[in-house]
Amino acid sequence: MKQGQRIHRRIAKRRCGRNKPPAFYRFFYRFSMLIMIGLVAMLGYGISVKQGFVTGEDLLAVGTWFPFEKWFSLQDETVSAMPAYALLKDHYYSNGSNQAQAIGDGVVQSVEKQDQRYVILVKQDNGVIATYGTLESTAVKKDERIRRGDVLGTYQESLYLYFEKDGKEIDLTQAKQG
Repeated sequence: MKQGQRIHRRIAKRRCGRNKPPAFYRFFYRFSMLIMIGLVAMLGYGISVKQGFVTGEDLLAVGTWFPFEKWFSLQDETVSAMPAYALLKDHYYSNGSNQAQAIGDGVVQSVEKQDQRYVILVKQDNGVIATYGTLESTAVKKDERIRRGDVLGTYQESLYLYFEKDGKEIDLTQAKQG
């Protein structure tokens, strides 16, 4: 019984701080931690000013030092924009660039060269057969799966587009909808 009491007293003495480091070491440790926290804050502020996240007037607005809104925002981003073709005449269109882009998802049925120009037939998932003509070069092959907005090839001044569904000719807006 006496041994148990002695063990409890030794444990209690250790808990009471009998083996604490000297006051100088405790002071030095706390002081160095404060210096490190201050340096990290200054470094964060310096980076924020350099990156343009914060200006000198925002010194007290610590929350604005780091652009958390930009880092963790859940914004929708457009993956593939719908190509916008403008009708020039009859079946000739232009989209403001020299790249022919697919108007819908589908599979390339054929790639043929006719009179120094290429013609591409695409069977879209909505049943529309799209013909892209007067292309100078192609970027797709037969039986290749394409997505809306994919570049099919390049053209010079205008692109020939013809759309057909169930054996009937349809216009561009109907071809986009299916």
